[in-house]
Amino acid sequence: MINKEPVISNDMFAPAHIDPSKSEKIAKPSLNFWQDSWLRVRKNKGAVISLVVIVILLILSFVGPLITPYKFDTQNTDNHDLPPRIQGLEHIHWLPFDGALTRKDGTSYNAYEARHVKQYYWFGTDELGRDIFARLWKGTQVSLFIAFMAALVDMLIGVTYGAVSG
Repeated sequence: MINKEPVISNDMFAPAHIDPSKSEKIAKPSLNFWQDSWLRVRKNKGAVISLVVIVILLILSFVGPLITPYKFDTQNTDNHDLPPRIQGLEHIHWLPFDGALTRKDGTSYNAYEARHVKQYYWFGTDELGRDIFARLWKGTQVSLFIAFMAALVDMLIGVTYGAVSG
């Protein structure tokens, strides 16, 4: 069998017509800095999840103390060491929000009824009778404030150092 090479002639090649007015046209629209940044963040799943978590924490840190009737620093020593109890969920015994404590012998009792406490503490109380739910959100506010101040100070020092170095 003889291997024949294809014959290539000059009429198979014709120069392409190029329109000079379209040679510099950009097909994609131009994006500003914030649009480009948002596009890059949206492509990163971890960044989107982290952003959602931070936004939820920010919202809850300001809304959380408003939905509890107790202050974070108010003590009521009569209500010390109470377990979590949420109104409407205390009758569902498989959830841990019924205000029940377990004795050493394995039997359980309602700590709120035993102490004649009418209030509901969503996360319970500590050994001084302070509401843990209110304290949690106050601690979140303090932690977020420290984080933002640290980032601000870091940015100010970095910009100043960079400007002096430049």
